[in-house]
Amino acid sequence: MKRVNLIGNNGRVYPKEGENWSLNYQFWNPEAKLDKLFIMDGINGLAEVRAGNSVRENIINTLNQREYSVVTPYLEKGVKKSEKYPLKKIKKKYEFLYFKSTISFMLAYAALNGYDDIRFYDIFASGTLEWLFERPAVEYWIGVLVGQGAKITFMDEDTRLLGGRPSFGGDILYGYEMNERKIFEKNKYENFK
Repeated sequence: MKRVNLIGNNGRVYPKEGENWSLNYQFWNPEAKLDKLFIMDGINGLAEVRAGNSVRENIINTLNQREYSVVTPYLEKGVKKSEKYPLKKIKKKYEFLYFKSTISFMLAYAALNGYDDIRFYDIFASGTLEWLFERPAVEYWIGVLVGQGAKITFMDEDTRLLGGRPSFGGDILYGYEMNERKIFEKNKYENFK
């Protein structure tokens, strides 16, 4: 299997097996053991650059001290290991360009490049904005990956992906009024035949 570990912006777990990808502000962490960093707003689109709290040159200097490649919408001038996101290839293969977050771009990249073991670390989608606007595109690309035969694993039980928000039923499977673990416990599933 071709494994990738998707690590959230504040994640601190870097598995030794597979590739480790993260996003945005992980570059500030010199201990991050990454293979790729995705900044889909581009360096100029990072909130701290837009707010004037950091200058582009400082971020580029930091990125150039890292060993991993930096994936952005376009090649970033001055970044030694800059990689342009393969948007045209994704459009050609999948038709729909449904992206609402950097995580959705990461999943599409994994799908395009044949990754079939995707593990999520410290990606919760629990903030209101994330849950309402960003989560659907992430779940769409999870569906594309599953359709390609990929195994998806959430390493954190607290994730809100795949409908896990408590105010909307949490992990209760619609129509069964219980979670998947209870449905498939011995004898419980038999009651549904």
